[in-house]
Amino acid sequence: MKQQVKGLRPRPRAAFLGCFADEDRAELEALFPTIYRANTYNELSAMVDSRDIDVLLIGTGLVVKSDWLHVINCHVICFSRNSCSFPGPCAGTLVSSNGQATTIEYTIPDLPLGIRRLLTRDLQLDSIKGWPRAVVNRSGIYMGSVTNDPLPKSKALLQEGALVLERATGVPVCFRYMRDGANQRSRGVAWLPRSVFSQHKWVRAILAEWAALGCEELSALDDWRDKLLWQTNEEAKLDEEISELERELLKFQSNIESKIAAALVARKEARQSADRGIRQLLTGQGEELVAAVAAVLRDVGFTVLDVDRAVADNGMRLEDLRLTLEGNQNWTSIVEVRGYAKSTHKSVDLQRIDRFARLFHQREGRFPDKRLYVINGQIDLPPDDRQPPFSSSKEDISEFSRSDGLVIWSVDLFHAIVANRLTDIRQAILKETGQFHVSL
Repeated sequence: MKQQVKGLRPRPRAAFLGCFADEDRAELEALFPTIYRANTYNELSAMVDSRDIDVLLIGTGLVVKSDWLHVINCHVICFSRNSCSFPGPCAGTLVSSNGQATTIEYTIPDLPLGIRRLLTRDLQLDSIKGWPRAVVNRSGIYMGSVTNDPLPKSKALLQEGALVLERATGVPVCFRYMRDGANQRSRGVAWLPRSVFSQHKWVRAILAEWAALGCEELSALDDWRDKLLWQTNEEAKLDEEISELERELLKFQSNIESKIAAALVARKEARQSADRGIRQLLTGQGEELVAAVAAVLRDVGFTVLDVDRAVADNGMRLEDLRLTLEGNQNWTSIVEVRGYAKSTHKSVDLQRIDRFARLFHQREGRFPDKRLYVINGQIDLPPDDRQPPFSSSKEDISEFSRSDGLVIWSVDLFHAIVANRLTDIRQAILKETGQFHVSL
């Protein structure tokens, strides 16, 4: 005669430990026909034998002791980041947190459509730095053979069940897996230790995944109306339409992600190129700054000579650059380029330029047509925080302008180049004296 089981309460039966948001708790309690609530495991064990529980839900804030989770025989979904360890995918192993993610980048593995869509919606994060990392180890001293060692298989199953991985190490920071393989007696473990996860939606999604693997105690969570056998033609058509739209959404997201990745690579290359080139106007000193200024002056139409390399003799120091005009070799400008970490400028530089002009007169029998002082000051500060040169000593600029001098702040020159005002830059150098200015 077939045995009859008495004393049943409707399944699946769920136990709640720890804190849940009101909305999540209401949704979760509506999901299960039988529920138990407790603040600690001792309270729960006094209330019900763990063998009568199908699903244990652990909320935020609960400190989970490392021993009792290994003796209960039910599915576990944990949202507490204070958990010590979980029973591992294979007997004789355990999964525990070991340190925290130290990098901001993370990866999402290939996941089932519903899980991936839920993860994409919840995980709008710029960083996972500080998330606990999960590792699997043996739960005791292993004395068996290498071929029977459960650790390699457990590591593979943990990796297979990962939801989010730290990119630098490939270590999971949240996961779900089945214990002892996918059979009817196996039990699932999931750990989602951050507040970004919508608790009731993740419980539904994970339990549905485990139910599909043959966990009979979770079968009541399935809505029989979702099965094609009991659907109307309209419902079946709409289900197929939803599935197709979800596939299109994932394809669209993947395409956009690829384009973003390509754009990020291109932006990195463009930034590196700018750092080596035009942005030296903002960051450079010495030869790097002189080279950047020379490149700009060539772009706006001047013939540029590196005077220190080509003209100086007997170790005599001359101006950095000399400009001429194609078709008008009689026009010449001397250029002194300076960069300072702290100062906006140094007035002694104007005296140095005057000396270079006199040396030019000695060699050429005339004074240069224009004297340019290009200054990149206060390099230690971000460009937004820098002060223009001579802002508190306008008389120095006035004196400099009387000898056809023009002070060019490299910040202004950078903006003018980026705005593609090449003709205006050229005309300002040819015609202006005093303070360089180009309307943007």
